[in-house]
Amino acid sequence: MKKILVLMLVLSLALLFVGCGDDKDDDKVTQISFKNTTNGEITIMIDGTENTLVAGETNGYTFDNNIFVNDQNQIIVNYNVMGIFVAPANMERTVTINKGKTTQTEILADGGVISLRNDYYFAIEDIRIYTGTSTGNNLISQPLATGETIFVLKDPATYTISVRLETDEMEFMSDVVVTDNNLTPVIYDKKVFALENKTASAITYKLDNEATNTVAVNGIVNRELGEEFGAMVDFNYNGLYLFAETLTLDYEAQSYYAFEMNAQGGAIFVVNNTSDNITGVYITQSATNWGPDYMAGSITPGSNFAWTVQEGLWNVKIVDDAGYASEVMNITVHLNQSEYVDYGDKRVKSNPNNIQIETNYIPVNGARVEAN
Repeated sequence: MKKILVLMLVLSLALLFVGCGDDKDDDKVTQISFKNTTNGEITIMIDGTENTLVAGETNGYTFDNNIFVNDQNQIIVNYNVMGIFVAPANMERTVTINKGKTTQTEILADGGVISLRNDYYFAIEDIRIYTGTSTGNNLISQPLATGETIFVLKDPATYTISVRLETDEMEFMSDVVVTDNNLTPVIYDKKVFALENKTASAITYKLDNEATNTVAVNGIVNRELGEEFGAMVDFNYNGLYLFAETLTLDYEAQSYYAFEMNAQGGAIFVVNNTSDNITGVYITQSATNWGPDYMAGSITPGSNFAWTVQEGLWNVKIVDDAGYASEVMNITVHLNQSEYVDYGDKRVKSNPNNIQIETNYIPVNGARVEAN
């Protein structure tokens, strides 16, 4: 009896080993193993499924063996890849897979990439990247706005980039080198300073420590600032109908600054028609207080001096070094215009007690007076 049981056990084990030896590919896994060898992230579309791989990552897709029919052991499958270093996603790829096997597939870079970022004030309407003399086609279907970037896949080579702005200005960037599987960043940017004088008098301006420039009435300035100007540029301006000011232009924040200089006030001219020097000028909108003396030096005989003031009604008191003075009340000052006060025959002997120099004087309604 024991011999029969041992014999049956041996027979069962033999049948088991025979069964294992007859294992078919139907029981084995069929896969594609994708490896991303590009320097960017890719997305693979296969059999209706998306799979995203970062640079250097490997991942697999498993097939149901039922896709093999009529004793097939090998079929061709299609897939698409999206990524900045690979050809467009609408370019379908194929791979042959074997039943019960794992097929290794590397996704290689199809070239290098130029990333072109528009950091300029105006939109770019036309971009062409080329070698030789043929510029090719415009690479964008809609304007590239400030702050936007496009990525263009190109074969390794040295390229020229041409851009046309919405202003129809053309710019060229040469010697842009593209290497395989690498990103070449290009930023279109330049420091531009633009100014238009809309006042009725010439104005002056200075950028950083350069010499002072004069802009005539209706004059226009449009300059590209070179490398001698840093990211932060001081813009100083003054004019007969402008109050002097210094602005700091942050060219890291934006690349184009345009200023339309409109009048901020009018002007009062004091004209000395006497043989004495004018040594004191008081300009106020107050009915009770003359405020400070705005005359830092003197106005010699036959000369004049101007103050920029806000538009409105003003009173002027003039004092000379011979002890005479004159008061002119309710002068109407208009925006972007000048009013003249003649100091001459109507002056009278001055009483110094009538003039109070107020160091803590507060102008009415914040009215501003500035020597020009």
